[in-house]
Amino acid sequence: MRAALRKLLRELMRIKAVGDYEAARDLFQKYAVKVDARVRDQVGVRAERIGLTGRFAFILPSLRLQDGHVTIDNQETFREQQLALPVPQGPLVP
Repeated sequence: MRAALRKLLRELMRIKAVGDYEAARDLFQKYAVKVDARVRDQVGVRAERIGLTGRFAFILPSLRLQDGHVTIDNQETFREQQLALPVPQGPLVP
């Protein structure tokens, strides 16, 4: 599992670093677009059973590559992360 995650993180960081739009699109198509309806429904049932709300906020860790190793920096608060996000300029819909 760790090796697979390491490989995925390495590819994500490469895509982000070089701005490889095609690779980002392919990765998104592979992992984010196709949803197994059975798994989705099961997650929904479990969430409802424990009273989990449909929306929530969480802090995203910052991933950094140092000397060939991925380090995780999660020192920012939720508020700091939200304030650091870029402010959209102009219409949100292209």
